[in-house]
Amino acid sequence: MSTSFTTKSKEIVDAFIRNILFVDDQIYGEGDKNHELETEKLIKAFSKAKKLCSFNNPSSEEDFDNVIEMAKKTDISVLDWKINIESSKTHTLDEEEDIDTIDSRGTFTLKLIEKLLEERKNDLKLVFIYTAETDLQKIVVVLLTNLKKYGVEQISENILGNSNFRVVVGGKPSLKSSFAHTPELKKWIIDYENMPDTLLSHFTKMTTGLVSNFALMSLSTLRNNTGKLLGLFSNEMDSAYLGHKSIIPKQEDAEELLIELFGDCIVDLLFYENISKSLRNQINGWINAIIIDEVHEVNSKNFQRNKKLLRNLLFSSVEDVESRFYNTITDLGLSQKDKRQLITTSTKLFLNKSDIAKAESNDILFANLTHHKSIFIPKSISPILTLGTLIKSSNTDTDGQNIYYVCIQQKCDSVRILKNQDRKFLFIPLYISKDKFDVLTPDGIKLKVDKSSFSIRTIKFICSDTTGVIKARKARTGKFYFKQKYKSSEENFEWILDLKDMHSQRIITQYTSVLARVGLNESEWLRRWTGN
Repeated sequence: MSTSFTTKSKEIVDAFIRNILFVDDQIYGEGDKNHELETEKLIKAFSKAKKLCSFNNPSSEEDFDNVIEMAKKTDISVLDWKINIESSKTHTLDEEEDIDTIDSRGTFTLKLIEKLLEERKNDLKLVFIYTAETDLQKIVVVLLTNLKKYGVEQISENILGNSNFRVVVGGKPSLKSSFAHTPELKKWIIDYENMPDTLLSHFTKMTTGLVSNFALMSLSTLRNNTGKLLGLFSNEMDSAYLGHKSIIPKQEDAEELLIELFGDCIVDLLFYENISKSLRNQINGWINAIIIDEVHEVNSKNFQRNKKLLRNLLFSSVEDVESRFYNTITDLGLSQKDKRQLITTSTKLFLNKSDIAKAESNDILFANLTHHKSIFIPKSISPILTLGTLIKSSNTDTDGQNIYYVCIQQKCDSVRILKNQDRKFLFIPLYISKDKFDVLTPDGIKLKVDKSSFSIRTIKFICSDTTGVIKARKARTGKFYFKQKYKSSEENFEWILDLKDMHSQRIITQYTSVLARVGLNESEWLRRWTGN
């Protein structure tokens, strides 16, 4: 069902999508005419849609390896199922695979899809299988059999995927005569002129949402202003940059300044593009498209949750949160206690009853996005020990609970360490909490900072190379560990995450405020007169 929100979402996707990669072994009309990919018609269709499309017909495994790298960079990949390439390798069956379901015609297409799922598992990707093979339903079965190990499930007749990956199976126009008497498959056929809109619609189904629309709008803004950003950060400033670097006490700060400047430029660009206003204008459409008027429950009491209630909450001008809820949620038979409970579980208000179980996991995802810096750390990069690094000791406390620490060493004291030199790092412990918490780990463990003045810990580490920092080492399990200086100690520290700088500073500020408190025994009459 099309709504104003899905229409707007599709417009946002249309502005974002720029390049489509076609991979087919019959691009140039050689071989079976029924399997030919008519590039002229596609170029005309995508030119009209103002999209760039590239065509590749690999003839060797080396060519196909290059195609895999291209597919990682493209917005959408369109692949033929049968790609004839001389192969020196054979497909290895999983234990659960049935030999009858393996289709050798899709060997290289499966290889490409698996590479994307392995190496870009957190990336949003759309792959469209565009083939003239007649057994389209079997292709779906083969895909599901081979991809289920990556969490891929069947979404509909011809669509497979997980939370951020989609594989769609479609037929080339040459299949029309073959499917003349099978209308259930005829609808799988996509004419060349309809391919741009078909791909756009499938991508929109993956991304329709407020937060995802914000990300797409922001990325489109950056893409549209790439030339301007490059013009601002021009080579004409090299001498000024180096002059600045030469006269500051800590010269490494010059590179940090460039990162901060570039980040500020992106924020300024989004601010002047008024992305926030555009997102705000989509909220009402989201409510109309997503929310179902239905009975919800709070403290074992039922109340009517509807679109109007949510609009009133979201567009209220009342700044005091309790007053906003108390004034908005009226005539529902709810007490003040019930309304306070709604505040603490506000996410559930914006989920339909069928999805309410997702409330906490959704909150965790959003919380991690606001607190964790390390969500962007590449797999090939070893974490370093610095301000905001969260680690877990290999030891446990007297109750058998894991012990966590957050590093409060300032960045300037975490670098420029000579090779084989040791340095003490400061840590504050955190304990697992079932109530209030300060930090969420990636696996949802709630941690509270221990603010006791006597709880602070120093741990000594050695710099093992010339990088000037303490690097974590990767274990066979794929996890990263910091090894302290003393060889006699069996205690190791597993790297968990890196907090964003401002959240790390807040932890330090709150902790030092406890240290700075003055406790004394004095005349109560005098204390009251001093206002303390």
